[in-house]
Amino acid sequence: MTDPFKDGLERREANFQPLTPLVFLARAADVMPDHTAIIHGSSAWTYAMFYRRSRRLASAIAERDIGRGDAVSVLLPNVPAMLEAHHGVPMSGAVLHAINIRLDAATIAIVRVVVVHLHRLVLAGRSMDEDNSDRLPAAR
Repeated sequence: MTDPFKDGLERREANFQPLTPLVFLARAADVMPDHTAIIHGSSAWTYAMFYRRSRRLASAIAERDIGRGDAVSVLLPNVPAMLEAHHGVPMSGAVLHAINIRLDAATIAIVRVVVVHLHRLVLAGRSMDEDNSDRLPAAR
């Protein structure tokens, strides 16, 4: 006996789309652009703003000839810029390497040596209490 819940549900574009974080963000920005996506302190970003800023970061990374096969390290606390990095870096084709700020200094020093030799770009905030996400260059 066939399963009535699977009858006529062969994979096709209408019923099967892999949902990656990048596709989810693009869809959220398209479907509900004015809904709140991020709240940080007294600031809030909509999905449209979050998507636009992530694309700006991807564009800035690509302008530095960084893309598929390259790694980008990020040393940031849980601020909006870290969320943008989690989307913007993969949008550029590069691989994100998020460094945990809670690691002890000796471990971060070891990670730093590896990062400097293997990665093409390192993004870090000037202060763990400061959100530097408003310093992104304009998108191309």
